[in-house]
Amino acid sequence: MRGSLRLTPKARLQAPRVAFAALMCAAVVLTGYNVATAGDDSVDNGYPTAAIDSTRDLEDQVTRDKERGLDNASDQAVDKAAKEQEEKEAAERKAAEEKKKEEEAAKPHWTLPSKALISDVFGPRAWRAGVQHDGTDFAADEGEDNYAAFDGTVVQAGENGGYGLSVTIKHSGGIQTLYGHFSNVDVRVGQKVKSGQVLGQAGSTGDVTGPHLHFEVHVDGTPVDPVPFLKKHGVDL
Repeated sequence: MRGSLRLTPKARLQAPRVAFAALMCAAVVLTGYNVATAGDDSVDNGYPTAAIDSTRDLEDQVTRDKERGLDNASDQAVDKAAKEQEEKEAAERKAAEEKKKEEEAAKPHWTLPSKALISDVFGPRAWRAGVQHDGTDFAADEGEDNYAAFDGTVVQAGENGGYGLSVTIKHSGGIQTLYGHFSNVDVRVGQKVKSGQVLGQAGSTGDVTGPHLHFEVHVDGTPVDPVPFLKKHGVDL
């Protein structure tokens, strides 16, 4: 036909393919439009819902991790504070115990007046027709040291009748101690003495049969048995 467009055999073969491609492009465009305008269930501000959800999940995870980290840090701080408090309390207890020991050590303690063994006890003496023996004797050799049994003040020192050379100490609480038959006296009247301080040396002066230390304890002026008295006051006999 004159004036009409003639297609070559090759063009006639390609025409259906081109038409199909055009239809596919149109479908994609239409589909994309529908997806973009489908509402909140499909997109959010132009971004796919899956991407939005993934981002939110990530943000939630980060938030949880931060909270978990804060919780861990808080727990560690609490544990540290508790440990420091325990250490502080332990140190305070130890300091209090040491102070108590020091105070206890500083307190005067009763002690034995001699290192020698006991040779005679308090009470009536059968070999002297029941005459009362008002003290305890220690079998100290001549020249052995005699010691103050407790802190106090010397109220007598020197010759004292049947006691020979003796020392008497006044203590608190109405208590006095007497030490007899010295060979030598090292203290004087009015002198302050401490528990365990040397008062002089044992001997055989006065009414004796041999060297020893005669020791008496008087409470409110009355002689008492020195052995139970000393035991009561913590002395090991």
